Amino acid sequence: MKDNNNRSLWIIASVIIIPLIIFLIIKNNDRRNTSAKNTSSSSPSTPIDMPNTSTQPTNTVAVAPPPSDKDSNGCYTPDNVRKHYGETACVDYNVGYVYETRSGTKFLDQLSNYTSGFVGYIPYNSNANNININSLNGKNIKVSGYIQQYNGYPEIIINNTSQVGLY
Repeated sequence: MKDNNNRSLWIIASVIIIPLIIFLIIKNNDRRNTSAKNTSSSSPSTPIDMPNTSTQPTNTVAVAPPPSDKDSNGCYTPDNVRKHYGETACVDYNVGYVYETRSGTKFLDQLSNYTSGFVGYIPYNSNANNININSLNGKNIKVSGYIQQYNGYPEIIINNTSQVGLY
């Protein structure tokens, strides 16, 4: 019985422990070789005590910032607002049509035909429902909020009167 136990221990040692020791020795040698290579090949390209006297001109190109989609008021226009779904920003536009449903929901449409323009949408139960939309018809306004798409056109839901301003 004792011989079988010794044989089992020897098999475990030869199958598990010895390969593990060999692996650790190889890994340790690789680490030493890598650090020796890094220290020997990392000589600076110019001597440390010598200043760089190169007089070659540097070729720098001035890169203009990308054109902004925002107008002089810092807002998007109805022409470019579709590229900015998912942003919280403002949109400047001329109100071409106002409409209020029977339930009290209000719309400040950019276009009079309500097809593809920008819309400021005021839900019937919002804090902004006291806005007199008839006074905004034909006026240039700024609407601020989250720009989203609804049925293919851009809109901002207006929940507070502070989201609407005149220009």
